Amino acid sequence: MHYWLIIIILISSRCSAATESYVLSKKRLYQQSKVFSDWKKMPARNVKISPLSQFKATEPDKNINKPHSKKFFHTQKQQQRWWLINPQGERYLSIAANSVRQYTSHYTPFTSNTAVIDSIHPSIWRYSVLNLWQQAGLNGFGAWSDIPSLFKQVPNNKNYHYSINLNCLGGYRKQSGQQRKVLAIFDPEFQQYCQKEVAKYRTYHQDTQLLGYFTDNEINFWGIKISDYLALNDPRNPNYHATRQWLKAQKMALTSPFTDAQNILFRRFVLAHYLKITTRSILAHDSNHLIMGPRLYHHEKNNPLFMKTLGQYVDIVAINYYGKWQPTAQEMANWTEWSGKPFLVSEFYVKAKNTGLNNISGAGWLVNTQTDRGLFYQNFVLSLLESKHCIGWHWYRYQDARGKQSANKGLVDKYYQSYPDLIHLMYAINHQAYQLADELDRKNP
Repeated sequence: MHYWLIIIILISSRCSAATESYVLSKKRLYQQSKVFSDWKKMPARNVKISPLSQFKATEPDKNINKPHSKKFFHTQKQQQRWWLINPQGERYLSIAANSVRQYTSHYTPFTSNTAVIDSIHPSIWRYSVLNLWQQAGLNGFGAWSDIPSLFKQVPNNKNYHYSINLNCLGGYRKQSGQQRKVLAIFDPEFQQYCQKEVAKYRTYHQDTQLLGYFTDNEINFWGIKISDYLALNDPRNPNYHATRQWLKAQKMALTSPFTDAQNILFRRFVLAHYLKITTRSILAHDSNHLIMGPRLYHHEKNNPLFMKTLGQYVDIVAINYYGKWQPTAQEMANWTEWSGKPFLVSEFYVKAKNTGLNNISGAGWLVNTQTDRGLFYQNFVLSLLESKHCIGWHWYRYQDARGKQSANKGLVDKYYQSYPDLIHLMYAINHQAYQLADELDRKNP
């Protein structure tokens, strides 16, 4: 009796390990405000239910077995896989979260009282963050993080890296009041602004914990049109002048309509000028750290000409990825093939319904529970590890969005309480990411 029961249990467990896992989810429809699609079953591979179901983690070998002379983060391709190489000469993945900062006023994390109180002491907050990072298996801090607060007064901060978002064009546009249809990168003042912004970080050039610089976030390069620049209709305007000169050099007519192909060529021209200014500004003050360029979101990431131009200036291609459940193998292969550089997913997340937040703001998908969020995370990261071109992923963000458009984007809620089910599943894949990469490479050399 017991013998047959054991056999049945073994057969059942093997079938379970081979069973596809799913998560109910619905997608934000961007063309319709505050509207989501219907609920749909989405695949959710994880470290227990996947082609790696029999995989057992061992201590990773991070040595690269190659001469090492650089004392700052850099990239390297080993056989068919790209890696970051850390200052110690070890292979490295950037596993981080964005917007890690303490708000000046918030709700207490210690009681259920919803009254606003004085800020938690910064030292208590710093240690709570580092404790959470250990629990989630994170090793870095992404864009918009409060670097001085996190790093300058914590003894064990050497285990973590960080990134800087310069916000070159975004900041200049806000300061100058430029219209959004025209990226005013040909203004002489734009170059001056970039140099001034980078100069703020000149003392960071010897910091071995700094990964590198993002130059901007989600600039709409794909919305650029020649006709919008010509509509400036002012010979004294450097953006109008540069456009006319480019059209003449291309032997194109100076009047519309312009074809899609012509607009794509013009976008490449604008991108190249933008990258010349931003990269030169960085290199003038810091030649030690990685240039990660503008964090892409729109259709430009799927255009070979655009990505080839980008790859001539950046060390890493930064992708904010939403709209699809996970990047496809072909997309990821294209990003690196076209640019010649590895990529970093600089933003991704999913929201859960069970938090009581309205979850209207932002991109991304909606699922039911924090466990579902964790399964989404594992499924997404597995696809990145399979690509061989991804050198890291940054979750957006540390804390839930608050206010009228509150959304469950964070690792912690408005009380600074973490979501244990999400954190547990993040750790389950993050802490064995190197071993998983090795196993995937053995299965698909």
